[in-house]
Amino acid sequence: QIFQRLQTEGTYVRSGTLWCSMIIDQTLTQPAIAYALGRQVGGAVQRNLLRRRLRELLKTKSSKVLPGWYLIGAASGATKLSFTDLGLQVDSLIERCAIKAKK
Repeated sequence: QIFQRLQTEGTYVRSGTLWCSMIIDQTLTQPAIAYALGRQVGGAVQRNLLRRRLRELLKTKSSKVLPGWYLIGAASGATKLSFTDLGLQVDSLIERCAIKAKK
């Protein structure tokens, strides 16, 4: 049900190879984050590695993420990024989400 809400009501944000659909929900105490990494991103090993990297990066930056529902996805180029470059794109994505949430 939440995925359908994200599709119909969610705000879409993109930064580099990453994208996010979000619904800000102040009733939550922390962000609820899911990942949509399809086969176009790469094979299972590449997708799982990318998911683990994104999860770790978002855990370290969780204080900057507003409470709400987030679905995060990536384009195929994301698997080729270094951990540092991926971190920069995550920072940019979080910043853009915060800007869109204020509008």
